[in-house]
Amino acid sequence: MKPRYQARPRQGVERAVTSIGWVVRDSLDVFAAFVALGLTFTAISLTASPVEVRVGTLRPLSTIPIHEFELIGAGVALSLVLMIGLRKLDLSSLLLSSSFIVFLDLDHLPSALGIAQPIRPAHSLVFLAVLLIILTFFFKKPAKVRLTVVASFFGHLAVDTGTFPLLAPLSYGYYSLASVDLGLLTFAALIALSAGYLGRSQGSLLNPESHTRGAEDSTFALQRLIRSRPRLRTKA
Repeated sequence: MKPRYQARPRQGVERAVTSIGWVVRDSLDVFAAFVALGLTFTAISLTASPVEVRVGTLRPLSTIPIHEFELIGAGVALSLVLMIGLRKLDLSSLLLSSSFIVFLDLDHLPSALGIAQPIRPAHSLVFLAVLLIILTFFFKKPAKVRLTVVASFFGHLAVDTGTFPLLAPLSYGYYSLASVDLGLLTFAALIALSAGYLGRSQGSLLNPESHTRGAEDSTFALQRLIRSRPRLRTKA
């Protein structure tokens, strides 16, 4: 008798890639709203802010990779806390949390281009409030997604340094949060845990109106890939 293997891992890989594709597709509208609003707040700051507050500068280039690594680490950590509340792997939350916490820094774009700007115009509670309104009433996203945004925002403030215009564009007064960064990180973790709990209790996915099989299986893509193994068959 000769053992014969039937190739099955390829099917697992294909299912995983398809499921991840659904996650990315269902995240695009949220990510697009986030980026568009951040750039809008940045553009407003270039015209609505007093000249004397346009003192924003880009951090030294040598420190940017380390800072971005810290932000990504915080985003991954928050998504893991969310999954504890959710009690399952959730690729959409991992993607959203990690991308939000990093791309909030798009409001540094004018400084990168050599244009005088206020410090971090999108690091604002007004920005967060407007984004939540958009996600709630226009995109009708579930509580899990909205709370993921909140957790990522405060996680970013906890990791970031310096001062922030917390009421921009209504006011460009700057506030230092260095003394409460640990409290902000704890608050972000609690929000992430609440997001996971609500996601589990509501049985919500990233897009609650999506009933396609690909979207339904997205949170289990990696488990299916791991379980895919070559099967040993015997033939007389």
